[in-house]
Amino acid sequence: MPPQEQDKGLKVGDQALFKIFLDETHHLYASAHVDIYLEEEDKGHFEAGQPVSLLVARRSDLGFNAIVDGTHWGVLYANEIFQKIQIGDRVTGFVKKIRDDGRIDLSLQKPGYSPSRMDALADKLMETIEARNGFLRLTDKSAPEEIYATLGISKKVFKQVVGRLYKERLIVLEETGLRSNQSVR
Repeated sequence: MPPQEQDKGLKVGDQALFKIFLDETHHLYASAHVDIYLEEEDKGHFEAGQPVSLLVARRSDLGFNAIVDGTHWGVLYANEIFQKIQIGDRVTGFVKKIRDDGRIDLSLQKPGYSPSRMDALADKLMETIEARNGFLRLTDKSAPEEIYATLGISKKVFKQVVGRLYKERLIVLEETGLRSNQSVR
């Protein structure tokens, strides 16, 4: 990588995001200036809810910037990330929306409500409670990271599933967690 193609002086052991291509003499050539290789316009083929391939590229004040399908920049907001990710990770994400300013908002969770998905998540939560002797030490006050680590879902989805199971009288809400109604004496 020639010095003029580096964002900053790189030294052995540094990690950097860069594009590799063949130059006119058919030699490998790298550039850390990935912005010039990504499209600014033509985001019309992206739609809300669409699954996309993400390359987590850099941290930002808002969370992480990721390259969407190898063509555009998008933003993963820190308060919506419930799993450990780091620069260089390749993950599947979803387009939340294309903002008025043309930026792409991203999510790692599939957006929207789906009855079949809620059924599956309710079953999973009940199985988790039963596997832990009828009691799960999570509440609506639990940290989003703790909920994600235990169930693999966001806090918002957790609350929806808990609300559903509570209305169906399958669980009892306790101060320190959730108890299966079959476990109540």
